[in-house]
Amino acid sequence: MSKADLKTLVSEIQTNKAKAEALAEALTSEREIFGAYENSIEQLIAVQQAERESAQAVIKQLQRQLQRQLNAPALELYTGYNSEDRWEGGIRIVWRLN
Repeated sequence: MSKADLKTLVSEIQTNKAKAEALAEALTSEREIFGAYENSIEQLIAVQQAERESAQAVIKQLQRQLQRQLNAPALELYTGYNSEDRWEGGIRIVWRLN
């Protein structure tokens, strides 16, 4: 092998080695960036899940409260003529059966 061929070969080896190192660094950097992205997505999903659970708890509480109010007895005022054509009025308690 001539001296020129040897220099060319060494030069190509060094170039390829530099390219391989640059590629390895780029790959490592991309993996780190993807890992950070993946972690941020996982955190976002966890926060959204917590918010969803919190909202569902509030909705259930409001549903129970509304159901209690709907089932509560109500006072009604009434006036008018009865079956004997006499004027009557009063207050009555009304329970709703569901």
